[in-house]
Formats: sequence, structure tokens, C-alpha cells
Amino acid sequence: MDGWGFLIRLHEFADLAAVPIVIIAGDTDVALALTHGAAAVLEKPISRAALQKSLNVLGLSPDALRTRRVLVADDDPETVDVIARFLTRPEYAVERAFTKNDAIEMAQRLHPDLVLLNLMMEGFSGYQVVLALQSDPTTEHIPVLVVTGKQLTKQELAAVDSDPTQPVRVLGTENFNRTAFIAEVKRALSSGLDLGDE
Repeated sequence: MDGWGFLIRLHEFADLAAVPIVIIAGDTDVALALTHGAAAVLEKPISRAALQKSLNVLGLSPDALRTRRVLVADDDPETVDVIARFLTRPEYAVERAFTKNDAIEMAQRLHPDLVLLNLMMEGFSGYQVVLALQSDPTTEHIPVLVVTGKQLTKQELAAVDSDPTQPVRVLGTENFNRTAFIAEVKRALSSGLDLGDE
């Protein structure tokens, strides 16, 4: 059985489905690995710092005890409250922003570990927030997880994820549930592991 087969089979067993899997490979399809349940993907050659950060994000090292600050930006307070209920303490501390300016200012001031962002908000576009974060040296490395009910086109995906120094992941709200959401949050947190720590 190869690594792909092992990864797929592992999730057939309820007792093992929650075990985080870190893929270490020289040349692999990162998106495919994450789709099949990998918690993180590290490409060879890997640095000690990248591996340590991956373990931190997955809660497998002492640094993982650190509370992760997550900035949730959405113009709908009810949506923000739903997301905040999923991100429970002590693992996560949620900051709330309801306008474009608040989201940008809070990201610059608080330097959160992750920004959760709705693309379609009344009066402004989440794209503006992404571009503002990418253009500021103090926020350009903060991972962004876009939560949207819209099916994004290739052009829209390219516009959101146009800066290689700032990882941007997209999570659709179809079949939205806490388990899938937390898995995406952890993947988004781990998506910037190889930035600046080689």
C-alpha cells in the first residue's frame, strides 16, 4: 500500500480519523493531499523550523498551548457569532471586525495569527481587505481564510490569492460544519509555515 492508500484507508476507521497526518514529500499535489485529509503538507527538503511550526499548529508541541488570535471580518454580527462559537478558548481568541476599515486597522494593530474574511459585504468587497493586507509589510504574511457562499471563478480565485507571500485559502459554506471548519482553520494556519523560517 502506498502513502495515498494509507491516507485514504486511515479515515475509514473512526478511532483513527482524528489523527493528524503530515505529508512529507518531494513532489506531491498539495491540494489533493489536503482534500484526502492531510493536516499539513511539507515539501522536501524541509527545514527544522517548518516542521516545528507544523507541529505547533497541529497541537503537537509545547508552543501549541499558545492561544491563536483570529480576526473575523464580516458585516453580519450573527455570522461572526456563529464562527466565534466554533473557535473556542483556550485554543482560539476571536477578535471581531464589522467594516473594511476596522478589519484593516485591527489586523495592523493586533497582528492576528489568522484573518477570517467574508468576500461579499455590504458597501465594500473583501477583496479590498485582502489587497490592503498584502500591500502592508506588517500584515502581508498573515494567513487569510476566505469564507464565502459564492462559487468563485478562476479569475476571482487568482485575484484573492495573487501574492505568494500571503497564503489565502477559500472555504465554501455549502455543507458547513464545525469539524470541516476547524480543519480548514488549522490548514490555513499551517499554510504559512515555510514563510520566513527556512
